[in-house]
Amino acid sequence: MFGLFKSKDAKLIDAVKKNNYINVLMLLQKGADINIKDKDGYSATELATKYNYDKLEDTLRFIKKGNTPLLCASKDGHISAIKVLIKNGADVNAKDKDGDTALIWALDNGYRDIVELLVKNGADVNAKNKDGYTALIWASYTVRKDIVELLIKNGADVNAKDKDGS
Repeated sequence: MFGLFKSKDAKLIDAVKKNNYINVLMLLQKGADINIKDKDGYSATELATKYNYDKLEDTLRFIKKGNTPLLCASKDGHISAIKVLIKNGADVNAKDKDGDTALIWALDNGYRDIVELLVKNGADVNAKNKDGYTALIWASYTVRKDIVELLIKNGADVNAKDKDGS
C-alpha cells in the first residue's frame, strides 16, 4: 500500500533495484531525479552497478549525458519500452548531442522492427544529425538493405547529402 504514496524518485530507486528497465525509463521520462540516492546513499547508477545490471547501468549513464529514455530504449533494442514511451508521449524525433535520433540509433544496431515502429509513429526519416546524415544515408553506409528499402518506402529523400556533399 505504501508504494502508492512513494515519490517518483523513490519509485526510481525501487525500479533500479528490481532491474525493471521499462519502469526506470518511464519514471525518468516523468521527471524522476536520476541523481536521487537511496537511504544508504547509493544513486540509481551506483545501484545498477552494485546489482550487476550492466544494461541498466549503461542506460543510466547514457541518460546522464542528456539523452532521452526513448533514445536509450532504441539503442538497447527494447521495443516494449519504446511502445510504452511512445504511448506516454515520448518525442520520437528527439536528438542526442550529435543530432542522432532514435531512428538512427535503432537502424545502426539493426533493429528493423524498432525502425518500423518509430516510422509508423512519426519519426522524421529525413532528419539530419550534425554530420548531415539522414537515416537513409546512415543505413546505406551500414549496408542495411532491408532498412534502406523501408525508409525509401516511407518517404526518405534519396537525394539527401551529408555536410561533405556525399
